[in-house]
Amino acid sequence: MFSQPCPPAMHEEFALKHEKRWYEKWGLNYYGCYEPLHHKVEVLRRNIPRLRRISMSPFIDFDKAET
Repeated sequence: MFSQPCPPAMHEEFALKHEKRWYEKWGLNYYGCYEPLHHKVEVLRRNIPRLRRISMSPFIDFDKAET
């Protein structure tokens, strides 16, 4: 959706809140993006029900992604 990495709050407001209705229809959900998502893990957990897996760029900070 975004050409440049955006702050977690902006991602939540302009993407995840609108996508949430679709995620609620599926059983287990997966989320992936080309940008590093290590600083958005909590936002993803909060907005995607039954989040099973997150696919992230290989350039993430693994320590931050695990929290």
